Amino acid sequence: MKLVYVVAILLLITIILPEDTSSQVTLNNGTLGAQLSNAGRLRVGLGSYSSSSRQISQLTPVAAWTQEFVFDYIEDGDSVRAASLVTIPGVDLAGEAVIDNRASFRPPKVHVTITAMTWTNQSYMVVRFRFFNDTTIAANYYLGAELFPRPGGTFGGETVTYDSLTKTAYFFRSGENNYWGTRLLGASTPYSVKIKDWDAYSSDPDNEVASDTVKYAMTADPGYDPTLTTAGVDGSVYFHNSGARDFNPGDSIDVWYSISYGSTADVMMINADSAAAKYNLLVTGITIKPDGVPDRYSLQQNYPNPFNPTTTIDFEIRNESFTTLEVYNTLGQQVATLVHGNLAPAHYSVEFDAATLPSGVYLYKLTAGQYTEVRRMLLVR
Repeated sequence: MKLVYVVAILLLITIILPEDTSSQVTLNNGTLGAQLSNAGRLRVGLGSYSSSSRQISQLTPVAAWTQEFVFDYIEDGDSVRAASLVTIPGVDLAGEAVIDNRASFRPPKVHVTITAMTWTNQSYMVVRFRFFNDTTIAANYYLGAELFPRPGGTFGGETVTYDSLTKTAYFFRSGENNYWGTRLLGASTPYSVKIKDWDAYSSDPDNEVASDTVKYAMTADPGYDPTLTTAGVDGSVYFHNSGARDFNPGDSIDVWYSISYGSTADVMMINADSAAAKYNLLVTGITIKPDGVPDRYSLQQNYPNPFNPTTTIDFEIRNESFTTLEVYNTLGQQVATLVHGNLAPAHYSVEFDAATLPSGVYLYKLTAGQYTEVRRMLLVR
């Protein structure tokens, strides 16, 4: 009788305990393969995902509060909701996991939803980190992402750099046709990109044991580190950061990245542009109007105008072009980026939400290839 009782208790424990955090979901789009673990670690490789195909050994979120308290996957991350496939309109294949700081129960008290999105046979992905403030006080966090390069499936000897023109951090190994990059989406300029040789970052060649003080500096310090050429045998690490964000209790903040691959740096950058275009369609309210292919480039007057606080901007793209639509105040300061990426020929419409801006005159500027046009609009509270 006692044996039956013990077996019953063991079965009950098995049912109510969380799923094994070593579980994961695999995303294969025909060109890239990715694995998202329950604890929020995203790994990416070529072809169908396997440990040998892995080129990005880890892409994970970071929330830095103070030099003593930094939330990161290695020390703090544990599963809240197991990694699983999810359906997102406009996305061919997506996986999602939710993590928080229960592995350490150290501040900052946050949870993060990690969503990885792919499209069939494309050499890019889009990743969203949705950070939540789980405390009862307002806080200021520096938010970013930590990445371990593994070009060609091995650590060591890679070059890691940041290209200010395309605003892309990327890595490669000299002599190999294997380039991987990340780009912060939805921002005019990333706050910082910090790069270190692994042996200068972690005291353990086989494990990430960097202190919160080091991770805080990698996330919170501004600016862009110089190129790291020929990393040591243990490889390298870089942080790609969005900067400080004010967090009220219960608030959430989204930070988006693209991951792109190419046989050359130029091809990788083109794929990063395509990922940015997908982001625009997913997030920024861009819609394609069913009016056929235009025979010109144009930027229309926004409507309504004056407006409070939202307005719509229509524009036309004649040929496939790298396109930006940006908003400036009368001091010439950029206050919003509405479009940033390659767009196909079409009539487009985008909504601009100025809820956080003061009343006044604003300029919006469309650049598509060699075409540029600027118009004015008036925000009235």
